Amino acid sequence: MEAQRNTERIIGLDSLRTISICLVILNHLHIGLASGLGVTLFYTISGFIITKLLILEKSTTANFAFIKFFYRRCLKLIPPLTVIIILPSIIFKNLFNIENSTIFSQIFFYFNWKLISSASVAGIPGGYVVWSLSVEEQYYILVAITWIILIKFRIEKSNGYLLAIYVLIYLVSTFERIYISNSGHFSRNQWGDISRISFGTDTRIGAIAMGGIIAIIFTKKKTVLFILNKKFVIHSVLNLFICCIIVSLLIISQKIPSKLFIDSFRFNCLELVSFLTVLLTIINNDSNSFLQKIIKIRIMNLIGKSSYCIYLSHLVIINFANNFAIFNNLGSRLFLFTITILIGIALYFCLDAPFEKFRNNLRSF
Repeated sequence: MEAQRNTERIIGLDSLRTISICLVILNHLHIGLASGLGVTLFYTISGFIITKLLILEKSTTANFAFIKFFYRRCLKLIPPLTVIIILPSIIFKNLFNIENSTIFSQIFFYFNWKLISSASVAGIPGGYVVWSLSVEEQYYILVAITWIILIKFRIEKSNGYLLAIYVLIYLVSTFERIYISNSGHFSRNQWGDISRISFGTDTRIGAIAMGGIIAIIFTKKKTVLFILNKKFVIHSVLNLFICCIIVSLLIISQKIPSKLFIDSFRFNCLELVSFLTVLLTIINNDSNSFLQKIIKIRIMNLIGKSSYCIYLSHLVIINFANNFAIFNNLGSRLFLFTITILIGIALYFCLDAPFEKFRNNLRSF
């Protein structure tokens, strides 16, 4: 299980998931911190891990087990999704006037297009978070089919072709946002955003592609970043430089009021922040830096492992708590934040962790 060991060595990715889920929850509690970064960072982490696994499987088995790939995804996604979102939607279908088409769109991961096509989609309060999972799964279908073609036809330098495809996806995603913003054909939702941009698969997958680009770069042992990290640049200097860029991009992403920037280039800033954050974690993976000591904290890793269950349940919990009208100040919201994290961790041990061994056993490498 060499591939598995290589993936698990980057323990800081769980800490990044912790940061991501905390940002998402705090934004939904109206404690604004880098709006939009949480989901974008999730996408980049996911794109890195999935691409790394695909490359490692090919290098080990010279093949790609398509069925096992999606079976593992189902074992990861379906149990928590069923208990937290789908079953409550069925049970309270009449109470919340939930249509069958909405439930089907959540089960089969095209819910984001449901949100785009309808001004108002009834569902259990907080259940709309499934939109981001839909974007992710649609992307992985595209990547899986592409990877099968590259392997089946024994295309040399398949990693290079995949890298080119990822770069193309990122560029197309950017141009799609610019076109939609300038077209004037799409209305804005209650948050002032264009739903076609915020929830569209083609407009949001750039962040996932960025994660894949990092994975491909780091499959080669003698990349520029590897040489810089190991031989020529002191860790602290490199870390400081990357952190300065991250902070600068975050400030830019939140300060420019232009509609075109908000609709398009703000996402580019967040995608670059996510790219650099994942990059920073990887180049510090085997170091003894202060940053590495932080990301090794156990509670950070536990929250990161639980992040999927926390993500699915957090908005449901927040919407339920808001009915009591007692979470209207910073202190009470932070208390609700803590409760949300704890409930999500409990759900992880009940709905996700029991399937982890089965998922690992399904790997072909």
